Amino acid sequence: LHTPQAPRPQDEPNYCFSPDGTRVFAVLADHVRIWRTFDGIVSGAAHNPGEKLSHSRVAISPDNRMMAACCDDGWTRIWEVDSGLERRRLHTPGDQGSVAFSPDGKMLAVAGRSAAVLIHRVDHAAPAFAPDATESRRLW
Repeated sequence: LHTPQAPRPQDEPNYCFSPDGTRVFAVLADHVRIWRTFDGIVSGAAHNPGEKLSHSRVAISPDNRMMAACCDDGWTRIWEVDSGLERRRLHTPGDQGSVAFSPDGKMLAVAGRSAAVLIHRVDHAAPAFAPDATESRRLW
């Protein structure tokens, strides 16, 4: 069993497995690092230069193709897992920290520490639904 090199404690890493169990994702200071589970080798990364990710959780789409994380600048980024390229930025003002893809991978829930939740369609920048917001409304 290979143990990947752990980040420094002050980086407060958050980890998750890919849905198929073949990779582990870690949110570090300004990037997401990806390890293969069968040999522990780093297989990729998604960078967010200049903006912290350290208080965010990472979510992986059910098809293992996309990952999402909230940034301290009020935006949630969606990257391609294999290339690390940013594919979309979703405006998520406030103190956001948790993200989750829907089972079909078409929606992304972004939750904050204030209990507000925004539901985004992955292919659109505007929220589709804000169930806990003061003025909840459907946009689809």
